[in-house]
Amino acid sequence: MATFKATVVMIIWSVAVGYGLWKIGVQHHIPSGSMWGQEPMWMSVLWSVGAALALLIALMVNVVLFSRVGGNQPWKWLK
Repeated sequence: MATFKATVVMIIWSVAVGYGLWKIGVQHHIPSGSMWGQEPMWMSVLWSVGAALALLIALMVNVVLFSRVGGNQPWKWLK
């Protein structure tokens, strides 16, 4: 049951991070084939690095959440 609770908490956190990234508009800063009338390439690179860091931090928080909520129970072998 501890694994289930930890998984639910991780899913809630992941959805919150995804919604936050969507809300700030990360999807609008992906460079397309044509650069006419769009932001400079260095700005797209900054958005890409920022999104990657946000996802990396979200992954690390997921690992911590799984460890804290699940306790030692998820790490025990099934008998």
